Amino acid sequence: MATTQNENQPSANPAQEQANTSALNSKGYPFPPRTATTEAQPKQNKSKLKIYIGIGVAVLIAAVWFFVFFSESDQLNGHEYVDLGLPSGLKWATCNVGATSPEEVGDHFAWGETSSKETYTDKNSDTYQKNMRWLITNGYVDEKGNLTMAHDAANKNWGGVWRMPTEAEILELVNNTTSTWTVQNGVAGRLVTSNVNGNSIFLPASNLVPDNVFGPDVEGGGYGCATAHQTDSRYAFGLNFNPYFFYRDWDFNRYDGYTVRPVTK
Repeated sequence: MATTQNENQPSANPAQEQANTSALNSKGYPFPPRTATTEAQPKQNKSKLKIYIGIGVAVLIAAVWFFVFFSESDQLNGHEYVDLGLPSGLKWATCNVGATSPEEVGDHFAWGETSSKETYTDKNSDTYQKNMRWLITNGYVDEKGNLTMAHDAANKNWGGVWRMPTEAEILELVNNTTSTWTVQNGVAGRLVTSNVNGNSIFLPASNLVPDNVFGPDVEGGGYGCATAHQTDSRYAFGLNFNPYFFYRDWDFNRYDGYTVRPVTK
């Protein structure tokens, strides 16, 4: 039995559809009748538009959320830091403790002490010739030999999660940067530039004693470290440099006053 196509159903044959349209026009219809397809099209477009708008809003919300919770600031507790792209993710501050600019030397601290003082001798040191067992028992260092926060000059003065770098972190700095002796704003020191992202910090040179001597003629710098020497109770590790060298040192007398450059995760 032959079947006839319903005039309200769309034709799968474009030629047949054109013939139907011509036939309708000859009967007095100026336009082809609205079919199910033409009626559904606006609804489909509106549905797609709603989907696109929904996706756009979701992406915008996600971007704002990511920025608020995961974007890194260049300040912490009011102190600026620099991301040098180090493997550990450690950030180095732009200034020393007690300083207000990268070129300023700041305060000096004997190892394990959190305040500067007028004189620095073996007689007025809290930790000179104190062995590892004594340091651990009295809460100066942890089991790894690193200063606890109570005796960390960076943490006690800046608060938050600022602290002194460990021996391993000083080695990380030395091994992943290029250091150049330079004079910055009239102050001699080391410009330490990341081998990863090109960011840099400036470490001003200074004498070990707390007289804040600095300028273009000072030719050395000693920066305190949180790590005690494991076997020699006279020393701690530190960052040492001059116009020719930039290295982790192991024999910083604990009673000397050193500048401190804080770090943070």
